[in-house]
Amino acid sequence: MTSVEKQILIVEDTLSIGLLIKCTLKNLGFGVDIATTANGALEMLKTSHHSGEFYDIILLDMHLPDMTTYDLFQKIRQNKHHAHIIAMSADNSETTRDIAFQNGAIDFFVKPLKFDRLQGLLGKYCSPYAYQADQPLKRSEQQLLEAQYLDYLKTLLPQLAQQVPKKDLKVLIHQLKGSAAMYGFSDLLETSKKCFTEVQSLNEMRARIQASIIRILKSKAFLAE
Repeated sequence: MTSVEKQILIVEDTLSIGLLIKCTLKNLGFGVDIATTANGALEMLKTSHHSGEFYDIILLDMHLPDMTTYDLFQKIRQNKHHAHIIAMSADNSETTRDIAFQNGAIDFFVKPLKFDRLQGLLGKYCSPYAYQADQPLKRSEQQLLEAQYLDYLKTLLPQLAQQVPKKDLKVLIHQLKGSAAMYGFSDLLETSKKCFTEVQSLNEMRARIQASIIRILKSKAFLAE
């Protein structure tokens, strides 16, 4: 971190989503770090506290695998970290919002993220700050991020060809739903949604997700016909 930039910590268990947010925010002039677990976030906050360089904002996913939202909020405040917390979730229900605000979030952002809205939201809590407004990702950056995401999808194919525990499969599909929305892969997004609303069999879930990934990879020439 540097003391000049406004600092943001992204706490997001889907790394592909975190990387896309990070690249966009860095393009706007922010200093950005990513933690993919609650414990990882606490460790990064501890390190920043000891160094005297504090985060200004924490973008916090409401559903992390290793700690409840309540416990994480409490640990952040107990350790006297004073960053503004903006909660993020695809669940826009009143219950989820209430949990966020009751535990200390100053704002709530609904996934999938829309970067113009996110930029406006950050302006409310980081102002005044110097950043390059309305700077879209360069085409080369977009291509690199997409290529990394497609490589990630390709690594899932062997995993999906085998039996996957129910809990792990549902977590994976939930993550794919969020990342597909942000990367603009509507086929995978809709398939992931239908796995939760239409499909009962785990084998069918695996088969549908696998087929969707294969279609995407072939359309992008990441997989031979």
